[in-house]
Amino acid sequence: MSGLVKYAMVASEPFLVAYGLDLFNNALIIDIGAGTLDLCRMHGTIPAEEDQRTLVKAGNYIDSRFHMLLQEKVQDSPITLEMARRIKEKYAFVSSNKEVISVDFQVNGKPKTYDVTNELREACESVLADMIQSARDLIVGFDPEFQSVLRQNIVLAGGGSQIRGLAEEVRSNLTEFGTCRVSTVEDPVYAGAVGALNLATDMPESEWRRHATSRS
Repeated sequence: MSGLVKYAMVASEPFLVAYGLDLFNNALIIDIGAGTLDLCRMHGTIPAEEDQRTLVKAGNYIDSRFHMLLQEKVQDSPITLEMARRIKEKYAFVSSNKEVISVDFQVNGKPKTYDVTNELREACESVLADMIQSARDLIVGFDPEFQSVLRQNIVLAGGGSQIRGLAEEVRSNLTEFGTCRVSTVEDPVYAGAVGALNLATDMPESEWRRHATSRS
């Protein structure tokens, strides 16, 4: 970035989401990106290492899993990873609801309809176990006095937060600790970028210089 900007900072995506939403205290951000799924709890200061978790099972993992399951299901038509990704982005869900996801594939030049409900559900739910366990760890390890407040401020962000039913699935898996409130950011794709811009403009230049000096 030399020549384009004077200073640069590396910050975690969920922290930037929280910053953009003014959630500086007693909040748990779960950011589901393509390459990583990141969790961060906010408690009024810059998050430390123990406040954050990074998982490698995220959007790309779901795509690969769904692609593999589709190839096993639709054996008479070639399925590419990009085709699987487009289907996931349009229909992705985690739910016990009895909805049916039907997709047409070209077989011998003619459309043939396949029910891919179970395959899509399995792929989308493949990231849930690790995500829920990490969220539990961050809640249990939080100051007991403020755990109930933290549970009321669980926010999903990133492209993966657009999976239908995800907020309710997270909420239901965390109710063992008490009532929870799980919401999704209004702009899942750019919420982190908004936070990064706010952080960059809010920080005085003296702070940029101080951090740059301390790390040189």
